Amino acid sequence: MVSDTKFDPDKLKADSARQNFALVRINTTGRRLSEFLGIDTEAIIEGAWVYLEIGSQDDISLRAKIATLGATGYDQVSDVWIRRGEYLFNDGPLDFRPFPGGAGIPDHRAFANDVAQVCRLPSGDEDTLSDLARALAEIGAPAHIKVHDVGQASFIGLNDEGGEAKLYFDAGWPLIFNRRTEPAHFAPRRVDVVILSHWDFDHLLSGYKFPHLRKSCWIVPDQNMGPGARRFAALLEQEGRVVVVNRDLDFGWGSIHQAGGLRNDANNSGLVLTLTLQSGKQALLVGDAHYGSLRLPVPFNPDFLVATHHGGLFEGGVPRPPLKGAPCVVSVGKGNVYGHPKDEAIKAHKDAGWRMHYTTHEGNVGGRGPRQLGP
Repeated sequence: MVSDTKFDPDKLKADSARQNFALVRINTTGRRLSEFLGIDTEAIIEGAWVYLEIGSQDDISLRAKIATLGATGYDQVSDVWIRRGEYLFNDGPLDFRPFPGGAGIPDHRAFANDVAQVCRLPSGDEDTLSDLARALAEIGAPAHIKVHDVGQASFIGLNDEGGEAKLYFDAGWPLIFNRRTEPAHFAPRRVDVVILSHWDFDHLLSGYKFPHLRKSCWIVPDQNMGPGARRFAALLEQEGRVVVVNRDLDFGWGSIHQAGGLRNDANNSGLVLTLTLQSGKQALLVGDAHYGSLRLPVPFNPDFLVATHHGGLFEGGVPRPPLKGAPCVVSVGKGNVYGHPKDEAIKAHKDAGWRMHYTTHEGNVGGRGPRQLGP
């Protein structure tokens, strides 16, 4: 969290702002965390704002790791102890303890509320979205899809006949907690457009690691954002361009749709891409959205699929391909802290008729590496 007494989005672009940002991974259970924060377990949902006090170990403190933001991402990690925690409020439609008014509001709660209110990007107007659709149409249909091996993250290229990327769907890099999954060699080229499925760091961190990617036009979803995501968006505004898409956007060879989850549910309110390759075959890219949250206007049975959420668990039925044995790629890193891919998720895809491929070693002859879909 930024530490200024007044939150100013313009200050997020400065290099000096980096010292105020970090990612925290707490080693505990849901039950233990709910007791620590003094709330029911069901209140621990995405979009919850909490106050954490870092200090020395005592009888009730929780072990955690904290990764601070540097020039190339959250790449410095330390072991810490969380001495105290307090649930503040939730930025979704349901709050388990509404934000109170009056002069007696604790400073950290008032500050967090102020941050939450300004951590939003304005949606693109109709003229901007129409111009964007025309620009995407002019790029033209890709020849094939390359699911890059970026470890436990997502980075998908839509490539021309010569193998050069025309645009990217997600530009992720593993969180430092999954550093062991990083590839040894990866160097993406600059493209004009990046479509961001949702505001999760493992889908955007390459924008820190490879600064030239920030000079692209980023197409992003209309979602609630925390200060870390808003800081990255501020850098995009400074160096490139950001367009927030909040409606279906058709551009001939493809369409962008927003999944049907709540705005504070990053995975399930992200952008979904349906596209047709030069061969006429169709593909579906969903980011981390559950298949049950997709809001496609017509039934869609793609020839190619990139599995949701790195092979994690999901709700809803897996889309079925026209022909059994069609390829589905899981973008996943071996030995990740989440235990992806999950056996239950892989079985569901196989039962739906997909043949599974992985960017990691599992199930592949020749080890880890990018996987191609098409032509």
